[in-house]
Amino acid sequence: MHMRKAEPQVDKTEILANLGVIAAGIIGMFAGYFTKKSGKTLPSQDTVVASVGLEFGNRMQMDEMNAQLKRIADSLAILADRERADIKDALEDLLERIPDRR
Repeated sequence: MHMRKAEPQVDKTEILANLGVIAAGIIGMFAGYFTKKSGKTLPSQDTVVASVGLEFGNRMQMDEMNAQLKRIADSLAILADRERADIKDALEDLLERIPDRR
């Protein structure tokens, strides 16, 4: 016995809704294309200078952040060395206190 696959049923309201979305998109596209646009203005020199200045400021901040992060990493390394040295001293003190059982 051969079974047929169930074909998906498309509702008429779904088709009408999709056609409405497409029609509204086309109308909106034509309305945006044909409406009068305000005069096109080129970017002024102030915006160009500001964008270049922002990039230099951004670069300076990144360099400063990298320097600060390096200082933090160095400080953490020093603290870790001190901690290791303190633990080593404590272990040596404990070994001295343990009696030799040989």
